Order: sequence, then structure tokens, then C-alpha cells
Amino acid sequence: MAIREIIHLWDKEEINEESLKILRNPCSEVIFPLDKETKQEINDLIDTFLSDEHAVGLAAPQIGIRKCFFVFDPKYRASEEASQKKTRETVIVVVNPKTVPSRNDLTWLRAEKEEDLTWNSEGCLSLPGILTQVPRLNEIKLKGFDINGNRFSKKFEDHPARIVQHEMDHLLGRVIIDYGQEVYTEESEVSIFSRLIGKIRGK
Repeated sequence: MAIREIIHLWDKEEINEESLKILRNPCSEVIFPLDKETKQEINDLIDTFLSDEHAVGLAAPQIGIRKCFFVFDPKYRASEEASQKKTRETVIVVVNPKTVPSRNDLTWLRAEKEEDLTWNSEGCLSLPGILTQVPRLNEIKLKGFDINGNRFSKKFEDHPARIVQHEMDHLLGRVIIDYGQEVYTEESEVSIFSRLIGKIRGK
């Protein structure tokens, strides 16, 4: 097991082209039983997640792995000192996740009732230095498999539901700036991020 570097879409005021390829393309489904390499990658993702106090969830592509799995802790709050501590026992691993409703594209957003959505500010470890408003369903059902191939199915609400939807976006090659909302950053960084985000959205 090892702690891996979390990849960024930009670095030193330039787009990271290799990270762009990984983060902007859908991941491949995992075949069971898991091979040794995939088990190692999942454990590396857990270790990386636990090592970063800002992470409430982490998807495989964020450490350079284009496979369908992510980890999160539904009770952890990065901004609260009294939050439950993250441990390997509290982390949820979901392999080949699916959500109900489906998150494959953004057509669902136009069909949802306003009262079923909450707009809130989100950041992302792979898009450092920015925040943007993102609409998320207040409630979502998550299905998939655990690391042993056992079926997983659970409903999440509010903050945990937001985490699930954020990580699902990563597996689909989507990031927070794809929702088309205004991006917030430090005043001194506005011109830099305007250029970087403009390039990414233009692809």
C-alpha cells in the first residue's frame, strides 16, 4: 500500500495535458474477481484518501487510475474539527458504481424539480484554487460492489449524497466546472484561472 500523488488539471499556470487525458475521459469497469494490481490500486486510493485531511471522497482517476471505483467517508467533514476521524473502518469503497437516477450525462438536470436540488459551493482536489456552484440531488441511491465483489446498495442524502455525485462525475470524466457556473478564486488569480478554465471548457 502507498500514498499516491493527487493529480491536478493545471500546474504552474499551465494545463497538465497528461492529467487532462485521465480526468476528462470515462473510466473502465473493473472485472471480478479483482486481480492483484487492482486490489493494490484500491488500497492505494484508500491510503491517499486517509492521508489528505481535505478529502471527503476520492476517485481512482484522481490518482491516475482510469478504473471505476471511488472511496469516501459519509460522516467525515473536512471543515469541522469535531468531525468523525477517517479510518480504514469508516471508509466506503464502491467498485463499478451506478446511481439511481443515472448520472451518465447532464440531461437529468433539466428534468429535475427545483425542490429536489441543492446548489452549493464545491471545490475539488484535482482543480486546486477554485470554487464553483454545483447543483446536486438531495437524495441519491448508490449501487455497486465492495472490494470482495459483494453487492452494495444504499441511499444517501444531503452532504453524503453530494459527495457520491461528485465522485461519480470523476468516473464519467466530468468535473465541477462542467456545470457552467461562475468560478470563484482569489482576486490575484482571476486572469490565470480564466485562461486555464477557458482552455478546458473549449475542448
